[in-house]
Amino acid sequence: MTTQPELPLDRIKREWIELAEERFGWSRRHLSETFTIDDVLKHTGRPPEPNWAGVLMNNLRVRYKLVSAGYVRTTRKERNFSVIKLWRMP
Repeated sequence: MTTQPELPLDRIKREWIELAEERFGWSRRHLSETFTIDDVLKHTGRPPEPNWAGVLMNNLRVRYKLVSAGYVRTTRKERNFSVIKLWRMP
């Protein structure tokens, strides 16, 4: 069975998420007791595609066993101040 070649965007996505996960690991001690994706993106940098932030948070949730701590409004204007999840470490 032959495998499909990886598309450049798929490779870029995978590499950005891996780098962002590493940066999150290094920056955990700089986050407050609770944090949002907005706080994470301050340390990891914004993704090339906006929906990659959700993929990143799901990976972090699983890897670090993050716990939901409620909801707050985002501070990012491009998100129209929508409601986002508040997270905490277990």
